[in-house]
Amino acid sequence: MQWANALSTRPSLEAAVNEVVSIVQRSLTASPDVGIVFLSSAFASDYPRLIPLLQEKMPLPVLIGCGGGGIVGMKTGKQVIEIENSPALSLTVACLPGVEVHPFRLDADSLPDLDSSPQRWSELLGVSPEKNPHFILLADAFTPNITDLLEGLDYAYPQSIKIGGLASGGASNQSNLFFDCFSLPRSRFNHFGTIGVALSGNIQVETIVAQGCRPIGEPIQVSQGERNIITEVLVPDEKTNQLKARLPLDVIRELVETLSEKDRELAQHSLFIGIARDEFKLALQSGDFLIRNLLGVDPRHGAIAIPRTVIICVF
Repeated sequence: MQWANALSTRPSLEAAVNEVVSIVQRSLTASPDVGIVFLSSAFASDYPRLIPLLQEKMPLPVLIGCGGGGIVGMKTGKQVIEIENSPALSLTVACLPGVEVHPFRLDADSLPDLDSSPQRWSELLGVSPEKNPHFILLADAFTPNITDLLEGLDYAYPQSIKIGGLASGGASNQSNLFFDCFSLPRSRFNHFGTIGVALSGNIQVETIVAQGCRPIGEPIQVSQGERNIITEVLVPDEKTNQLKARLPLDVIRELVETLSEKDRELAQHSLFIGIARDEFKLALQSGDFLIRNLLGVDPRHGAIAIPRTVIICVF
């Protein structure tokens, strides 16, 4: 088993592809079975050209990837760096002997409902739970029902590890997911929804979580909401020290006003929601939260939208 990664910061997409392909080819002694590519939003106008360029230089049986606002990869000297707001291309390839690589792509409207049987989910993906597959998933940020997809996979494949993330750097009318598979006819295109690979056989997967957020304020209890829209929260009243119902948007605005000038500037574009994994835990700490996007706000009613309505901590 071999893995290789390369990062290029060349401003030309052709030059960047040539550089990463040259580096990973020198690192391998066998033909790769799968490739994972990440391309910065500086190349957004070139997204449709990426797959043809890569496959011409280094044909890969399975290739998945997405656009991103920040790209992480390995430069010369085995140094891992992150590039933000600049041209960057990161390519990871793997030679996986004894491993079955099963690519798939899913549309939001094709997902079973959460009352469906595990068999319905396994039929959708074409992977048997008995193979104990592990999943790499990449989802378009504008695709709904991503949480339902993860819950369905946990239900159908309880022993499987699922890793991945949301694509970024694109617009609502532009796909920034990259998918190509030799075994699926007419598969070479940029795709909305969710793409991924299931890996089964002679492979073990270990996970870490690196969320990169720090908390502001204290945990806030949700008291009213509808689906993913939070309309009321409970916060301690300064005079009575009793919980008082407030509009969530008002609470966030007041919290932002207490921040330093630098943090208020960050809050304009980097405000996220921390969802408590165990809402019954009494002393919640930073590591007890899953980080999710703040999807939107309703200034008229003071409501906010998040991927899932549970007890939250504002980040």
